[in-house]
Amino acid sequence: MASGKRGRAAECTRLESGRRATVRGFKSLRFRSLTSANRGGSPVGEPPLLRPVSFPVSFGCPFTGKAMDELLAIEAGYAEFAKWLNHDSGDMSNATRWYDHAYEAANAAGDERMSAFVLTRRAVQFVGEGDPYYAAKLARLAQRDESIVTARVRALATQTEAIGHAMSGNHSETDRALDTAAYLTELGIGVRPDGDPSVGRYCEPGLYLKITNAKCQLELGRAENAVSAFRDVLGSLPSSYHRDRGNYLARLAQTCALAGEQLTPASRSKNR
Repeated sequence: MASGKRGRAAECTRLESGRRATVRGFKSLRFRSLTSANRGGSPVGEPPLLRPVSFPVSFGCPFTGKAMDELLAIEAGYAEFAKWLNHDSGDMSNATRWYDHAYEAANAAGDERMSAFVLTRRAVQFVGEGDPYYAAKLARLAQRDESIVTARVRALATQTEAIGHAMSGNHSETDRALDTAAYLTELGIGVRPDGDPSVGRYCEPGLYLKITNAKCQLELGRAENAVSAFRDVLGSLPSSYHRDRGNYLARLAQTCALAGEQLTPASRSKNR
C-alpha cells in the first residue's frame, strides 16, 4: 500500500511538473511571436497552437482548477493575437471571430486583465472601422475593474477611449481621457508584469501614450500641438520599428501641412 501511495504521489508530481512546463512553453512562444510582430508587422497566417487547452487533453493529462484557468488565459492571449493579425491584414470577419474566442476564454479563466485587454483591442477595431462612439463605449467598459493590477491595461483602454472621443470631435472628453491615461501609465509602472497581457505589445507604455496623444491632437485639428507630438514620437521610436517610422513621418508631414509648416529634408532625416 505504501508503495502504491508513493507511486501515485510520483505520478502527481510528474503531471504537475509537466503542466508547469506546458504553461511556461506556451507563454514563451506567445511572447516571442508578439516581439517578432512588433518589429516587422503582422506575419502571414495565424500564430501556431491557437488551442493550448486542447493539447494537454490529447496527451492524457487534462488541466483542472487553477492550471486550467492559466491555460485558458494563455489561449485567450493567442486568440487575441490571431485577432490582431487578421485585423492588421484587413480581414475583419476573421478578426471578429477570434475576438469572440478570446473574450470567451478570458472570461472563462476569470482573468480581468485579459478580459479588459481583449475588450480594448475590440474597441481599436471599431476605431479602424470608423465607429468612434462605440469604440469609446467599449474602451470605457474595459476600465470597469479598478484594482491596481489592471492599471497597465486600463491605461491602454483609456487611450483608446481618448482616440474615440477625438474622432468624434469631443475636446473635453479627449483631454480627460488623456489625463487619466497619463495617471494610469504612471501607476502601472509599479505593477508586477507577471501575466499582464499588455507586456510585450508593440512598445513601452510611455511611448504608447505619446503616440496616442499625437493622434488625438491631429484628430482634433490642433496642428501645432500635433507637430510637436509627432516629432516627440519619432524621437522616441525604436530604430527597429521601420514600418511605424514611415507611418509617423507621413503623419508628421500631414500635421506640418495643417500647421502651415514645411517638412524639410533636414527635419525628415533628423527623425530617422
